This record gives sequence, structure tokens and C-alpha cells, in this order.
Amino acid sequence: MAWSDYVREHRLHLASQRLLDSDQPVARISDALGFSTPSHFGDVFHRRFGLTPAAYRRAARARQGG
Repeated sequence: MAWSDYVREHRLHLASQRLLDSDQPVARISDALGFSTPSHFGDVFHRRFGLTPAAYRRAARARQGG
């Protein structure tokens, strides 16, 4: 795995945790983790997880019952 791939995967992991553990807006999470734009973040996140960041958060909360 290339270093850039590792860094991207790590940032996506951090993003997924922040989506689940906070109510921060997706754009703020994107910015805090160094993605160039929220749109780019959404595209990369969707390719990795198969859901947009907002849909990922909604699905997790639905599974948790709230």
C-alpha cells in the first residue's frame, strides 16, 4: 500500500468515527481532516464505504435506535 493510500484510509477511518461520535457537520469534519472540499470528501467517502457521509451517519443511528 502506498503511503498516500494509507493516509487516505486513516483519514477516512477518523471521519467515520467522528460521524458516529459527534454531531459535527460533515463539512466541518471534512475540513478538520484536510480534505480539499466537502464534495471531494463525500466522493472519496462514498467510494470507500458505499454511502455518503450523511447517509452513513443516518444508517448508524438507525441501527442504534436513535
